[in-house]
Amino acid sequence: MKKMRDKKNDAFSWKGSYITINKKSLMLGIVIVLFFVVLIVKNSYKEESLLENGLTAKAYIYNIKIVGGKGISRSFYRFNVKGVEYNGFVDNENYSIGDSISILYKETKPSYNRDLFHLKNNY
Repeated sequence: MKKMRDKKNDAFSWKGSYITINKKSLMLGIVIVLFFVVLIVKNSYKEESLLENGLTAKAYIYNIKIVGGKGISRSFYRFNVKGVEYNGFVDNENYSIGDSISILYKETKPSYNRDLFHLKNNY
């Protein structure tokens, strides 16, 4: 296949192919992909950091909802740090209302928290 340049609309095309990629579309696609890669890496780093440096607390499941088209069971939990109540959630079908679970939270920002079982099994 021979690559040809279409000077009329500044696009790339391949001889024998109906695919034409505009430079702006290509750049937009690359930016979108890079955005999601950075987002995934950043989130992964934050959760690994929480696993290494987070503080442990007991939380209690107070509500369970079925979410999404696949019927995922989302469990909502509450916990206290220095007399202040915080909330979180985890997608786990094995929890029931009233269950106590261990969570990890960031010392400087307890609102950033995760289920310890989930973190250990996913990282």
